[in-house]
Amino acid sequence: MPTTTRSPADSVASAVSELRALIALLPAVITDRVRLLTLELHRARNALALLVVLGLVATLMLGTAWFAMWAALAAWIVSSGVAWGWAALAVMMINLVVAVVLLLKARRLGPLVALPATARRLGVTPSNDAAAADTAASTAEAVS
Repeated sequence: MPTTTRSPADSVASAVSELRALIALLPAVITDRVRLLTLELHRARNALALLVVLGLVATLMLGTAWFAMWAALAAWIVSSGVAWGWAALAVMMINLVVAVVLLLKARRLGPLVALPATARRLGVTPSNDAAAADTAASTAEAVS
């Protein structure tokens, strides 16, 4: 059985021609990827704009419902014989307590915005001290 052997020059020439063919395909591949990225970014931009509009409308609706709920509670308190001033004070105090609780929760989550674990992994020292990073880590464990 005759065996066909290739010379090293033939192998190199074959590899070079394959490499040239691959290099010739690169512009088409890159163009396709850029076109896909462009289309997806366009779609993402439109979706983000719609998300913002929907979020604003939902916020308006929730705010209206929130005011209506507290107005109804105040009217119920007044109908039970309490003066308007005391009813308004009760509604205000409840809202203030809820707001303070939410702000304290947000304050505990604040250090997580600085990405403390990533900063430690990359060797970047955050502007806060190590205690703030420990607080952020313990907060992350509590949140999860």
